Amino acid sequence: MSHSNNLEIFLLRHGETQCNKLGLWYCPEESHINEEGIKQAEKIREMINVIRPDMVFSSPFQRCMDTAKIVLKDLPAIKPTIKKCLGERGFRGVEGLNTEGINSMFGVTMDSPITDHIDFVQDVENSRRFHNRIEECMNSLILESSGAKRILIVTHGGVLWSIVSRNFQMKPKPRTFLNCALLGLRFSENSFYPFYSCNMREGWFSEINPSWSGSQL
Repeated sequence: MSHSNNLEIFLLRHGETQCNKLGLWYCPEESHINEEGIKQAEKIREMINVIRPDMVFSSPFQRCMDTAKIVLKDLPAIKPTIKKCLGERGFRGVEGLNTEGINSMFGVTMDSPITDHIDFVQDVENSRRFHNRIEECMNSLILESSGAKRILIVTHGGVLWSIVSRNFQMKPKPRTFLNCALLGLRFSENSFYPFYSCNMREGWFSEINPSWSGSQL
């Protein structure tokens, strides 16, 4: 994996869905963002206008496409490229359940979207295979974006956690990334270096480097 420039990669989680609002661990692929999700996307659009990405990639899930459409409203020349590999971890085996429901039905704690505690559940994507899928996907996107300086990736909380945990040896916290959380990574010499964050939970990255949240573009 290589890139001729110091590529800046911005990872954006989609806006809120009704499943998110209800605390359910899985939303069907066709789920749209709700009214709050629309407001979140409209607010983060100001930052996307500052970033002005050269290329945009999106998960094929409807909630990501909804979010991408809103945040790119002022940049009509930029069209998102849909990438199946950016889809959320497959959670059909726990669809419609919240954390308590998963614990009651399967006797495990759903402590993060990348946990291996639920690997045994039928119709749940194995955590290792999920991590490998995301790693291969990122490698492919970096190669595809050769020549670009900034790219935007509209995806899911589980995908963000996979990238963070694999590259920064950071264990997931019990709650996932907020809806429309935005994380900026610099890719240089085959490594990722976080430099920007917006809409992150308070203290989310403080144990690594507090300056990330205060960085400006």
